[in-house]
Amino acid sequence: MGGANRQPRVEEVEEEYDIWQRFVHSYPGQIMSTLGQAETLFETIRRSQEDEGLDPWGPFEDGEEWELVKWLIRHVGQSGIEEFTKLPTTRKLQPSFTSNYTLMKAVDKLPQSSEWKLKGVTIEGDLLGTDGQRQTEDVELWMHDPIDCIRELMANPTFRDAVCFEPQRVFDDKEGMMRRYDEMWTADWWWEMQGHLPAGAAVAPIILASNKTSLSQFRSDQEVWPVYLTVGNISKDVRRQPSKHACILLGYLPTTKLECFSSSRNSGSLQRYRLFHYCMRQILEPLVEAGNTGIPMTCPDGYVRQLHPILAAYVAGFPEQCLVACCKESQCPKCVVPRQNRGDLVTSQPQTPNHTLENLGKYQEGTMEQKEFDDKGLCAVYEPFWATLLHSDIFQCITPDILHQLHKGVFKDHIVAWCTEIVGEEELDARFKAMTSYSGLRHFKKGISKRKQWTGGDQKELQRVFLGVIAGAVDSRVMLAVRRILDFVYYAQYQSHTEDTLQKMDDTLKLFHQNKAVFVDLGHRTHFNIPKIHSMVHYTTSIQLFGSADGFNTELPERLHIDLAKRAYRASNKRDYVVQMTKWLRRQESLHLQDLFLTWHQHSLTPDSDNGGDPDNTPSESDSDSENEAAVNAPIPTLHTDVSMRQLNRFIMINKICGYYLPSSCPLPNTPVSQVQDAIIHSEP
Repeated sequence: MGGANRQPRVEEVEEEYDIWQRFVHSYPGQIMSTLGQAETLFETIRRSQEDEGLDPWGPFEDGEEWELVKWLIRHVGQSGIEEFTKLPTTRKLQPSFTSNYTLMKAVDKLPQSSEWKLKGVTIEGDLLGTDGQRQTEDVELWMHDPIDCIRELMANPTFRDAVCFEPQRVFDDKEGMMRRYDEMWTADWWWEMQGHLPAGAAVAPIILASNKTSLSQFRSDQEVWPVYLTVGNISKDVRRQPSKHACILLGYLPTTKLECFSSSRNSGSLQRYRLFHYCMRQILEPLVEAGNTGIPMTCPDGYVRQLHPILAAYVAGFPEQCLVACCKESQCPKCVVPRQNRGDLVTSQPQTPNHTLENLGKYQEGTMEQKEFDDKGLCAVYEPFWATLLHSDIFQCITPDILHQLHKGVFKDHIVAWCTEIVGEEELDARFKAMTSYSGLRHFKKGISKRKQWTGGDQKELQRVFLGVIAGAVDSRVMLAVRRILDFVYYAQYQSHTEDTLQKMDDTLKLFHQNKAVFVDLGHRTHFNIPKIHSMVHYTTSIQLFGSADGFNTELPERLHIDLAKRAYRASNKRDYVVQMTKWLRRQESLHLQDLFLTWHQHSLTPDSDNGGDPDNTPSESDSDSENEAAVNAPIPTLHTDVSMRQLNRFIMINKICGYYLPSSCPLPNTPVSQVQDAIIHSEP
C-alpha cells in the first residue's frame, strides 16, 4: 500500500504521546460561591407559557406553522407576507394569521430580550440663530440596559458548557514553568481583579466593541454607530460565532454632522468626542454601582452567583481607540510615547486613568498652559465615560486589532506599498500573473495594483504568497524586514500562546526594527512614525492580560454589522430608519430566542438528556455510541493530573485513528486532476 494513505495501527501509537496537556493552578481564595438555584431563561419562558395555557410553540398552532413563520419573517418582506396571506393556497391551509398585521402581532407575543430605550439628547452649538439664540440640535440615543443584557447572556442555558467563573493559571508542564494564555480566564487581568472583590464573588468581564458603519453604498449620510457587548465568561470560540448570539447589540450611538457648531475642524472634532462620551456614560451608567457592589445573577447551570460586571476590554479600530482614550490621533491611546519616537522600539510608561483625569482637570481649571496640554495630545473631554468605572483601566482595556492594525495597516497599507515602490507596479503584477497555480493558494491572476477593494480574507491570502513573489526582486534586507512582519502577523493570530511564543513575537518585532532602515536607505521612507507600527509593541502585554488576540479582533463587530445594521436598514423604508431597525431587530431576536427555547424544550423531554443541574453528575456507562462520539469531539476539559490527561489523549488518538472524516463539500473545487495528484505526492513523507 502507498505510504501516503497508510494509517498507523493502534499498537504503533506511542504510550507517551501527549497533546494539549494542561496543568491548572486554581485561584487560592474563595470564589464562585452559589446563592442557591433559580430558573434559567428557558425555564422561565416555559412556566409563563403554562400559566397562560399555551403550547411550547405558542402563540402559533404547531411546529409546522412555527417553521413557516420563521421563514416568512427572516426571508420575506412585509408586503410579500401580505401577498402570501392572500393566496388561495394559503387560505386553504388556514394559518392562525390572516395578514401581515396579525402575524406581526403574534410575533410580538413571543418571548423578548431586553427592551429598547430611547433617550433624546439636545446639543447646544456655538452658532447663533436668526433669533439671536444659540442653535440646538436634537439627536436620538437608542440603548439597552447593560445589566439586562448580561442577565440575558448569563441565564441562557445553551452557554452552559462554554462558561467559566474562576481565574486560572494554565501551564504546559507540571513544574509550572511554561505558562499558557488562551481564554480570558487564563490571563493575568482576571486573576488580579479577583483579588479586589469580596470572598465568594465572581467577575463578569465586560467586553465592548463599537464601530461606525455606512448603511448604503449610494448615500454616505446613512450611517449608524452600533455598540456591542459580550462577557469574557463565555469561551472566545463561542463569542466569535455570530450565530450563537453571544455578542449582542447594546445600543446605537447618534451620528450627526453637528451643524449647530462653527465650521472649525477642531471645534467639530472636540464636540464629537464629548457627544460620544456623554452617550456612552448614559448607556453604561448601571455598571457603575453593579461593578462595585455586585448583583446576583442566574447562570447557565441554574445556580445564582454574585457577579461583578467590570469593563475589561474595548474592541475598536485606531481612530475609535483614540476617541475612547480622549487623545488625538497623533498619540498612542495606550502609552505616553512621544510622537517622534513612535517608529522606534521603545517601551514607554502606560497611560493611566488617574493621571489623565488629573491633566484634564488642570486644563479645565486653567492651571495648565495650552502648549503643555497640546504636547500631551489630549482632547478636552472633562467627563469621560470611564471616569466613574472604579475597577476599569480604560487604557489597559484597549486590545490589539489584528484586522485593521496588522492585516490592513502594517502589511497592506505599508509593507506592500513600500515593496511596490521598490519593485515597480508592472514588475510586481507580472510576478503575480506568472505565479503557478497551486491548490490552497490564491492566484492573483490580474496582479494587485489595480485592485480597489480588499477584504480581510484577501489580505490574508496575499500574505501567504507575497514573500515568494518579491523574492529575487528586492534587497535581502527587505526580505528580512518583510519576513519578520509576516512572522509577527502569524504569531499574533495564534489561538493559544505560551511564554515561548510571546518571546518569539518580541524577538520578531525586534528583528524588524533592526532591518527597517533599508526602506530609508532605498529612498522610500524618511521615518517610521506610524501609529499602527507602534501598536505592535503592546501586543504581548495585552495577550498576557486578556488572553490570545483572536478573542478581541474587530472582525467580529464587522461581521455583526451585516445582521444588526445593514439587514435591519434594508428592512426599513429608509426614512426615520433607526426606530424601524430596532423594531425589526426585536422581532428577529424573538425568533432566535423562541427557536433556542424549542430546541431546549425538545431536549428536556428526551429521557436522561439532563443531569439535573448537578455539576458533579457524569454520564453513565450505558450512554449511546452517538453520545460517546460527541464526547470525543467536544472541547478537551481542563484536568489537574498528567496521568488522567495522558489517558484521555490516548483515548482521543485511538478514536481519531480508527475514524474517517469526509468533507461536507469539495475541498478542491475547480482544480485540475494534475494539481490534485501533485498535492498528494507532496503530502507523502
